[in-house]
Amino acid sequence: MAFGTKAVSSGSGSIAIGANSSSSGSNSVALGANSVADGSTLSNAAYNPGSGSIAGVTPVGEVSVGSSGAERRITNVAAGSADTDAVNVSQLKAVRDGFNSDIKDLKGGIAAALALESAPSVAGKFTTYMGVGYYDGQSAIGISGRKTADNGRWSISGGVTASQQGKVGARLGFAKVWDDNHD
Repeated sequence: MAFGTKAVSSGSGSIAIGANSSSSGSNSVALGANSVADGSTLSNAAYNPGSGSIAGVTPVGEVSVGSSGAERRITNVAAGSADTDAVNVSQLKAVRDGFNSDIKDLKGGIAAALALESAPSVAGKFTTYMGVGYYDGQSAIGISGRKTADNGRWSISGGVTASQQGKVGARLGFAKVWDDNHD
């Protein structure tokens, strides 16, 4: 089916709507003046940035709203929900914002690791250490304590840290000194 001056619909089950539009790909639709739906890229592998599976990798046709050099914007697109639906810019921005939040949390975790250092080991004493960490715009504080045996042969330590993102981390450790006498 073809509608419009010099519109051509030559593909099986294809539709061309608009002046000079052309739909030669099977099951394809060309919408708008000078739009081309020729199916030339249908055999190209679908873009998959990860290793997971994606839906709709074997298309049987295409819908074109323009042509190379005469692209059009599709406006007022509702948010997609099914795996094969189109997404709109607000959905992409939500994904970006989620990544940005995760990145801040990761940077805060690095700052927390930098802030948390073991307290020194002093025989028979309880020692503390307090530190501050900073990494790429994110900061954290940490405090740790250590109790070392009077003979210095073992110690137990622990610490907590908090990042500016409100994430809390903790550690606990035990150290034992071994020597040839096995005491």
